[in-house]
Amino acid sequence: MLCAAHLPDLSIMGYLVILLLFACALWYIKFRWDRREMYRMISEFKQAAAPPLIGHTFTLIGSPTDIFRKIVNLLAEYEQNVVIWFVNRPYVAIGKPEDMETTLQSQNCLDKNYLYEFTEEVVGTGLFSAPVHKWRRNRKIIMPAFNSRILENFVPIFASTSSICAHEILPKFVGKKGVDWYSVFTSVNLDTISQTAMGINTDAQRKDLPFANWLEKLMQLSALRIYNPFYHPDFIFFRMKVGKTFKECQKKLWGFTDQVVTEKREKFKQDLENNDFVSTFEDDNGPIKRKAFLDLLLHLDHKGMSFSNIELRDEVNTFFVGGTDTSAVTSCFFLTMMGMYQDIQDKVFEEIMDILGPDRTPTMEDLSKLKLLERCLKETLRLFPPAPFVIRDVTGGDIKISDGTIPKGASIFYPFIHLHRNPLYWERPLEFNPDRFLPDQVAKRHPYTFLPFSGGLRGCIGQKYSYMNLKTLQSTILRKFRVYCDYKTVEEIELDNFLVLRPLNGFKFYLEERK
Repeated sequence: MLCAAHLPDLSIMGYLVILLLFACALWYIKFRWDRREMYRMISEFKQAAAPPLIGHTFTLIGSPTDIFRKIVNLLAEYEQNVVIWFVNRPYVAIGKPEDMETTLQSQNCLDKNYLYEFTEEVVGTGLFSAPVHKWRRNRKIIMPAFNSRILENFVPIFASTSSICAHEILPKFVGKKGVDWYSVFTSVNLDTISQTAMGINTDAQRKDLPFANWLEKLMQLSALRIYNPFYHPDFIFFRMKVGKTFKECQKKLWGFTDQVVTEKREKFKQDLENNDFVSTFEDDNGPIKRKAFLDLLLHLDHKGMSFSNIELRDEVNTFFVGGTDTSAVTSCFFLTMMGMYQDIQDKVFEEIMDILGPDRTPTMEDLSKLKLLERCLKETLRLFPPAPFVIRDVTGGDIKISDGTIPKGASIFYPFIHLHRNPLYWERPLEFNPDRFLPDQVAKRHPYTFLPFSGGLRGCIGQKYSYMNLKTLQSTILRKFRVYCDYKTVEEIELDNFLVLRPLNGFKFYLEERK
């Protein structure tokens, strides 16, 4: 019979440690038991090889650059759907277009993953990161601001900001290598989104506004925080140098957008007092009077919907980031491709000259005729999707897909860059070939094989706006400049991911004026 005299000679601390380990074991057993049905369902899927208990945890911790490479290499081993484990949470990486459609169209996985909470420190809780209830309300409100007739009114603004870029800014960099092209194209897109969506003129290109520097730093530090769990707690992150730098940039960026909201509120108030405000946002029988979506939000606020300054700032931040960062990166990758593929650049130039001539300002009808330019933009977005990964949580209920049923409580990982470069769907996937987007070729593919703007219920509402803006800007640039590039193949372009895709070693194109 065991008595106190026969117990091991342990200190009180030793017994406490044993008790703690025993309690942890009991908690883990209960945790697994409560989730047994989820584990049973997830076992139907192909599992990426990983150690038990910790899964791919240590694979998915590190610098953004390392983790991006590890994820891409891991998924390359599995052409279609596969489960990745982060501690005890399964992430179903979707690789089949039909399953992309099923899940992205499902009401059961509209919630963004908890990691998106760290992007709220940049954009707030606007459309990109908003919880579902807020997203539903605001998307419904904002959608009318992207009506085709309203977008047509934006074309002169696209043309004006593009002209400043091509005729005033870019000539400074002719023949120069190592230019910070990201900042150059962030500024032109900031001017564009400010005038079209906010109804203000920042004149960022001429004033050399440091918006791009604030934004790039915030994106880098957000990515660093997301990929390093040590930085997840606020009380750690914001006490370190990286967190303090983040706060400084955030203060500047949010101060800028706060000023925009304040000035627009004051202007709105003055217009009401002077009976100078057009109350009808969309009139089917007449011209669209109001352009900026921020005007719509202020109008609805006046009618009793009550948007706080913080809510307005969040939506403004979302549009500033979405309308500048992703468009700037896409412009830079597009010009990189034009510089690498001189024969294709020649054909695009010929199309532009045939439709627009040497200096005519494009109309909406002209933009629709630039078919080859659009195909080249799409092929650029295929190879370099601005948002290479998206994560959603399954919260509304189970979702049945081709390989099994994704249970409630799991997460879904959408690796768009893997989908876009998958040889199952794209022949010679690392070759730049705009003919992939000829109508007959597009008809052969599942529509969810190409998702540069995500898709489904929470897809980007600015897709048409983005194409119109990019076509206007690039047609203006290519009429004036020829592009060259030091990269020779797509394989040479090593990639990095600071939430938005970047080349690890920078953009290596340069410009020469056309004779």
